[in-house]
Amino acid sequence: GEGDANTSEVVIIGEGYSMPYSETFETAASLDLWRIIDVNGDNKKWAWSYSKYVQYAWNTTQSADDWLISPPLRLYEGYTYEIKYKAWSSTATNKESLKVTLGLSQNPDDHTIILEDYPELTNNQEPRANIFVAPSDGKYHLGFYAYSQKNKVYLRVDNIEVTVLSAAGVPGPVSD
Repeated sequence: GEGDANTSEVVIIGEGYSMPYSETFETAASLDLWRIIDVNGDNKKWAWSYSKYVQYAWNTTQSADDWLISPPLRLYEGYTYEIKYKAWSSTATNKESLKVTLGLSQNPDDHTIILEDYPELTNNQEPRANIFVAPSDGKYHLGFYAYSQKNKVYLRVDNIEVTVLSAAGVPGPVSD
């Protein structure tokens, strides 16, 4: 007879994703290369939604302390990058809290670069953007850190894009 089917852990080999990078979370498999960390051990964590985004579900007794960390992205020292994404709360009244970070591994302790801090995200689904310069060559990871107060609702993230705006020593695009 045949045994049950199993799936092996997905492992990334190589230098990381080159630019441009995007993730739209179209399927549950979209999260295979992402690391989900439930720091407070409450079993409430980032998960894929059939609505094709990722979301953190609330806990009625504990504040959020949960990470969603990307696979490696190959970045170069002095290059200017832009990250675009959507991040929102599922309701207008229950504001969620999210930090967007950058680090050299999928360990939250290495996420020392804070790209943005949203202490009170609403249900506004307008795209958000952050521009940053890579401090050195390396394999970087984006982090989405949920730190909402207890008893909120859903914190959602979708449509992540990372692009190069300019190379080291080259001026970026002109703006008003």
